[in-house]
Amino acid sequence: KNKELKKKKMVTEKKIEKKMKKLKKRLGEEYMLHKPTDRTLMRFLVARKYSSKRAAKQIRPALRYFKTQKKHLEERESQLDHIFKQQKYIEFGVDKENHPTLWFVRKRHLKSRNEQELVDNLEAIQILIKNMFERLDAASDEEWAVHHGKLNLILDCRQYTLANNDSELFKRLIGIVQSHHPERLNKCFIINASFIVRTIFGLVKPFLDPKTAKKVETVGSDYLPRLKQFFTEDNIPANVGGTGECPEYEPMEGEKDYVVEETEEEMKAEFAKTKEVLGKAPEPKKEEDDDDEEEEEEDVSSLWYPDQKLALARRKLSCYNPISIFITDIERNRHARPVKKYIHKVIQGDPEYNIRARFPDSALPTVRDQVSCLVDMATDPNILGRTYVGFAAWF
Repeated sequence: KNKELKKKKMVTEKKIEKKMKKLKKRLGEEYMLHKPTDRTLMRFLVARKYSSKRAAKQIRPALRYFKTQKKHLEERESQLDHIFKQQKYIEFGVDKENHPTLWFVRKRHLKSRNEQELVDNLEAIQILIKNMFERLDAASDEEWAVHHGKLNLILDCRQYTLANNDSELFKRLIGIVQSHHPERLNKCFIINASFIVRTIFGLVKPFLDPKTAKKVETVGSDYLPRLKQFFTEDNIPANVGGTGECPEYEPMEGEKDYVVEETEEEMKAEFAKTKEVLGKAPEPKKEEDDDDEEEEEEDVSSLWYPDQKLALARRKLSCYNPISIFITDIERNRHARPVKKYIHKVIQGDPEYNIRARFPDSALPTVRDQVSCLVDMATDPNILGRTYVGFAAWF
């Protein structure tokens, strides 16, 4: 009954103000260091259902990510000009509530052939959304009250074939967006969705946050009436059925319509490969009842030890930042719990001095980045200087 009553409580301005103060207090030095805007803090609070504890847990790695990635992406923008010229990702128009729209012309995006090409494509998309978010965040209070810093995403899957299926790219992109850009998506349409597209989306959907998944809509070739409910005709490119002048959306030189018929065996093989790349879908997270309650201690004895080690091995092979692996190990260790918050700070490092602190705690773009983070941790005087002589595997 208490849970039901909590859900029915109105989120008042006074309550939001109280939660904001609590979130800033929880962030402590990191708030003073990164100085996130109230709009940014509010997005994370809304995403975590106004729990300052859960919002702080998500925003800490996001703030470090913003600080390091902003400079890196600005340097990379000119280097990725060849990708922008391919016009795979196009910013065009706004909906009736003034949310800007990013269009993905899926037939122009071919599966990344190697790690570098994958990183280039991923960073090109990150640069586009970073620029869009910066413009949205700079909006006046009146404009913000309308669009709330959100954008639309439309994936045009016309002439989509198995050669366009880049599951690894979308797996990494979903991870980045959900971890560091919560409450940014207004609506996502997957138009011209064929059987192949719907099947692949069915494999990807379990990896989306349930709230995000509800915003995604797949529509077949009869998509236009549905789009017109959200967009005026001049905000839909002419090549998609509207009247908007969008030169980037027009067929490129040498681009022809084509029809590719995949065999049933090819489709099954690609679906199996996509499933393998995505891995096991995450378990739904249990919500915490009370924002002010201390986290309950995890009963390590109830967990099967080999399963713990296999989970960590999968993270290592999936190119995770060593920070997250070390911290997970500490969370499972009884002896480390009394001092874990201090150990967390030491392991996470300082972005000014430590490479590992400049990357997100989740999967890293390349193996080279993972190795750099591991070497940085293994040679950090702040860790070595605190480790006493003797066996201390948890440290």
